[in-house]
Amino acid sequence: MKAKKSVMQLETVRVDNFRLEWSLSTLEDKFDPGDYTVNLDFNIAPLDESEQLYGIKLLLKVNERKTSTPFRAKTELYGTFRFTSEEISEERKARYLLLNGLSILYSFARGYFFAKLDSLPPDSRLLPTVNLLDLVEKKAAPKRENT
Repeated sequence: MKAKKSVMQLETVRVDNFRLEWSLSTLEDKFDPGDYTVNLDFNIAPLDESEQLYGIKLLLKVNERKTSTPFRAKTELYGTFRFTSEEISEERKARYLLLNGLSILYSFARGYFFAKLDSLPPDSRLLPTVNLLDLVEKKAAPKRENT
């Protein structure tokens, strides 16, 4: 079955300020990625509305305050997305960016971390899946309370 392309397409991805801190004493240990802590924050902004181009900045911190872990990491990812249809509403664009765009960037980050953590066994290199809908709702909650 032929897959239908999304009206929102990823144009570019950039990784900035990637910082990785190894804990050499724990490299031989096996770790359950489900125990890793992941902190995310994001911002979404129009880059060129006439071109239907939008940007997402994703700040990702893994195991930031943990001591017994094979690594701690922090990075920023920037994704540029273009909408291919001019007939899509602003509300629908926002939903695409918040859910699909964040999901695309976090999935990219998971693959990036997997590659960068090549000194660890494969099972220990997986970042956990996260509930992005919960993250979006929590970030939107203070804005709703202030209106």
